[in-house]
Amino acid sequence: MFLVEIAGVTSLLHKQSAKASQFHVIGCIIPKMAISRTVALVFLCWSLTGYCQTRPSAQVPFAGCYQIVSQVWHPMNEDMVPIPSRFELGRELAPPPHSGFYEMRSVPASGHPSEKLWMWQPEGNQLWISWGTDLGGFHGTLKQSASGEFVGKVKEYCNSRCEWKKSVAKITIRQTDCSAATR
Repeated sequence: MFLVEIAGVTSLLHKQSAKASQFHVIGCIIPKMAISRTVALVFLCWSLTGYCQTRPSAQVPFAGCYQIVSQVWHPMNEDMVPIPSRFELGRELAPPPHSGFYEMRSVPASGHPSEKLWMWQPEGNQLWISWGTDLGGFHGTLKQSASGEFVGKVKEYCNSRCEWKKSVAKITIRQTDCSAATR
């Protein structure tokens, strides 16, 4: 008798005989070859999943550098500059637990730790975008208005006890050359 774990399920296997090429698993007979193929397949899929998650995708729609060409805040606050005027929508997947989202950074990069938490996600002809942390920031949906241009609203959000924060901006962003964005 011995235990085998495949895809998180542990089964108790009873060997039929020393020369047998089959196992009994809770009343079923499974050939040895099927078990080894299953284990190999599970290992291969698990390895590929990890590899794919660490590599950038070349086919991420709308990825690239952008510049804010228009932003109107309500309520108006001249001291507030909550989002960068230039930023890059990256091709790198955001770290867990944000699966399906991509990393974003200011251009040039500020080096601020909270920037590592910025993320975005393409949704059809729209972008969902977030400049913030799990505790608060600004997020919203921008709809494509022309090739390389998006318009929409971003709203201030927070995790707790900040209902008074109600800033909303209508913004327009336009795609730019990444080398021009660093100037």
